[in-house]
Amino acid sequence: MSDVSAVKALVFDVFGTVVDWRSSLIADFTKWSAKRGIKADWTALVDGWRAVYAASMDEVRKHPERGYVILDVLHRKSLEKLVAQFSISGLNEADLHYLTTGWHRLNPWPDSISGLTRLKTNYIIGRGTWCCRRNCLNTTSRTPRPISAPRACSACRRSR
Repeated sequence: MSDVSAVKALVFDVFGTVVDWRSSLIADFTKWSAKRGIKADWTALVDGWRAVYAASMDEVRKHPERGYVILDVLHRKSLEKLVAQFSISGLNEADLHYLTTGWHRLNPWPDSISGLTRLKTNYIIGRGTWCCRRNCLNTTSRTPRPISAPRACSACRRSR
């Protein structure tokens, strides 16, 4: 085993590791749509949304001349296509914005906070994530996490 005594910081991705993006989005959208009277298969939409994520990122990578694109913009474009594909009707601009920013309202896995708190006793812990900086800040403020140094690709204006 490697000697880890010199390790001072741990940096990792957040989605799927610290937060439960899938259940968070499905629960959020189900509750929200019930109040709005909007019928949709949110599980299928969320799974479809995640399925097109790599393709939307690849489009950015293939065209660097277009410049940096924040993840919220990519999520919105993908959402609009999926709303049409799943024939979800009755959505207005505010609704589409609410759904797009669902990625800012993700809940942690049940053991995330306690696990990160234990790690933080010996290390600086931070996230290096694909999400935009605003998403990192919103997620952190929604559910306090013991992450010392949130970092996002948008802070560097780079798409991984």
